[in-house]
Amino acid sequence: MTGAYLRAKRGDKFENIEVEHLTDEEIKEKFLQRSPEELVNWMIMLCQHLRYLDPLLRDLERDGILARGPAPAGMDTAADDTTSSEV
Repeated sequence: MTGAYLRAKRGDKFENIEVEHLTDEEIKEKFLQRSPEELVNWMIMLCQHLRYLDPLLRDLERDGILARGPAPAGMDTAADDTTSSEV
């Protein structure tokens, strides 16, 4: 969907995995050590994809082609935008 791939070890071999298909653990492994600038670049790219997909998905839902399911655990919580240094 995004076309953004990262290498991840699955089983005993490394594979190119699209970022949205990484497990939560793989995401942590790949991104916890990245620079803030690189993380912002990833966020910009992902948000651009979401802004593109949002109207398409809403149209499919409106037309009865797609039904909204329950949100995965944790998605219904708003993110805290305070940095750890502000706490």
